[in-house]
Amino acid sequence: MAYQYDVFISYKANEHTNPWVKGFKDKFEFWLMQALGGYKPNIFYSPEKIDNGMLWEPVLTESLKKSKCILCLWTPEYFKSEWCVYEWRTFESRWLQLNNDAIIRAIKLIDEESYHADARARQSADFREFIPTVMIENSLNSLQFNNAIMQLAEDVSASVCEAPDYIDFVVIDFNQTKNMYVQPNIPRRTRITL
Repeated sequence: MAYQYDVFISYKANEHTNPWVKGFKDKFEFWLMQALGGYKPNIFYSPEKIDNGMLWEPVLTESLKKSKCILCLWTPEYFKSEWCVYEWRTFESRWLQLNNDAIIRAIKLIDEESYHADARARQSADFREFIPTVMIENSLNSLQFNNAIMQLAEDVSASVCEAPDYIDFVVIDFNQTKNMYVQPNIPRRTRITL
């Protein structure tokens, strides 16, 4: 067996942020390809890999197992989703097995005060200034967004190139971890940067 994906993008789907995530993914894929010297990375992004009618749970589980690294798009909602936390914790488990920090990359999209403590302890790229805005091509914000993605792509390219040899990685049992790490659904003030 071998890796199937270079990067697994983990995010909480939401009708308000899905278009932003798709735009981010497209730009990230382009810049990651540049950082990899023209090699087109195979990215697991669920809307493009799971078709209508497919059994999504086994696809997600197998894709996690066969991905070199994970890129988490962290929001408060992310930590309330059992599946998002499962995806992240699967790579945390692999990190413990391999002692390799580079397999987990993350960006914070909204203030991290409501993130799980383990997530707050990890370094993440700060994309908070880009999430609530509409990007107008060639605007200062758009150029800063592209620069941030370019830097992230450089970091992730190291994760892809330095991934350990594939072994039959253990994927944690979803049912055993269900609700274990998910943040409680308690209202909490969160700063949204505009």
